[in-house]
Amino acid sequence: MSKRQPFFSLLSCGIASVLILCFIAALIIIGGRMFSPGPLTGIHPQNNPLQGFASHAEFENQCNRCHAPLLGPTANRCLTCHTTVANQVNSQNGLHGGLEEVTKCTVCHSDHLGRTVRITQIDTRNFPHQAATGFTLALHQTNYDEQFIACIACHNDNGYQFDSVICAECHAQGQPAFMNDHLASFGDDCLACHDGREVTESFNHEDFFLLDGAHATTACTNCHQRHEFKGTPHDCVNCHAANDIHNGAFGSQCGTCHKPTTWSQTILGEHIFPITHRNEGRLIECQVCHNPNFSTYTCFGCHEHNPAEIEQKHLEEGIRSFQNCVNCHPTGREHEGEDGD
Repeated sequence: MSKRQPFFSLLSCGIASVLILCFIAALIIIGGRMFSPGPLTGIHPQNNPLQGFASHAEFENQCNRCHAPLLGPTANRCLTCHTTVANQVNSQNGLHGGLEEVTKCTVCHSDHLGRTVRITQIDTRNFPHQAATGFTLALHQTNYDEQFIACIACHNDNGYQFDSVICAECHAQGQPAFMNDHLASFGDDCLACHDGREVTESFNHEDFFLLDGAHATTACTNCHQRHEFKGTPHDCVNCHAANDIHNGAFGSQCGTCHKPTTWSQTILGEHIFPITHRNEGRLIECQVCHNPNFSTYTCFGCHEHNPAEIEQKHLEEGIRSFQNCVNCHPTGREHEGEDGD
């Protein structure tokens, strides 16, 4: 007669069944709290509900809002609620748009540490400030009093938003005269040119517009109106429209004829008619043949003939299209249209 295994006895099976039922009941009653390593934070720094919740503590029993089975917290579940962060990640802009491994949310924001813990608090010792914002803190470790610069000195407490006015206020303490002149010339959008280095090594004006000739000495505000440095037009006509005596007749490519040294210096482009015509090899002034805006020309500015005589002579020869003289006289010679030269 074989001995019966006690593990499969009625008593042991009954005890196991009761334990399983108790486990299921506890799971139904207290949910995921029985697996929780600690309470979730009850703080939300922006004080605006997301998906109807004011803080993580309000969905403490709904573990699947953050956790995926066998995977733990996932970025997709975080970004479902935190849509502002999702937009930064997708557009690669803002605080989260420049971070490496940005989808590992728990590296910076680990929860289950208690109701009063702020999980949005940034670890300033390890935070990659330059990668995330494009601004290095290499020269912003201490202020003019040699005191350590805390994050709150540049960022407000509402999600670490930045206001460039803070730059001006801080630097005015140590360089008041310089800052007065600097603000008057360039405005207070400091990050348009500065990236935290002593000089703006990452900014090269030639990448946008070559400052040669008179452009090298003109005041910045002549081109950058109202201290707007981004999106400044590059076309000459945007600044020199008032100097355009051609009234747009020659288009907007001013550099074809005008030199950057001075607006009055011009480079004569292709000119069909010889500009030394009957002037003993000397250049004829443009205004002799052209009207003030250079859009039309006339040959009656220096010739003894007049329009009526020219019309009669051409009609006698059977020539009815004679208004555009250079079509038949490209070099100004009288019988050019007859001999085919």
